[in-house]
Amino acid sequence: MNLLLDTHVFLWFVIQSLRLSKSLYQQIETTPVVYVSAASLWEMVIKIQVKKLSADPGELDAKITASGFQELPVSVAHTLALERLPLHHRDPFDRILLAQAHVEHLRLLTCDTGLQPYGPVCQVIVDNRRGQLTVHLLSVWREPVAASQIRTDRIHGLKVRKRFPGLFR
Repeated sequence: MNLLLDTHVFLWFVIQSLRLSKSLYQQIETTPVVYVSAASLWEMVIKIQVKKLSADPGELDAKITASGFQELPVSVAHTLALERLPLHHRDPFDRILLAQAHVEHLRLLTCDTGLQPYGPVCQVIVDNRRGQLTVHLLSVWREPVAASQIRTDRIHGLKVRKRFPGLFR
């Protein structure tokens, strides 16, 4: 099944964060088609404007294509599908990603445990309490990167290690 990455998973993939296990990187890299929603870029731009994320929106957009991912625009069908979603979760960005996953028959790869009630359309990455996020509590550490390539910031209250300093302001 093809994937739709939520905003965090996309950012963590681009910066090669330790929050994603080796098996998750492999899953993303071997999935035939991986999508990033226009809604995720919209969310990131809002986070940039309110100073919760330090990044260049143009470069984030370019990273979608550079990563080999496909952009998934928000359509009327996606918006109408929101009505059929139970209100287990109220975040509008997460809800539109869920609607897109349902309509397009994709699996949403997310770190938001609040999306678990939506069932198999979501693959929730679980925190194994070792500073990295994994699926099914697999514990595989990625190779370390040079300290000069890493900066720590907060996104949604989580510390995120960022690689590629040229991408982030």
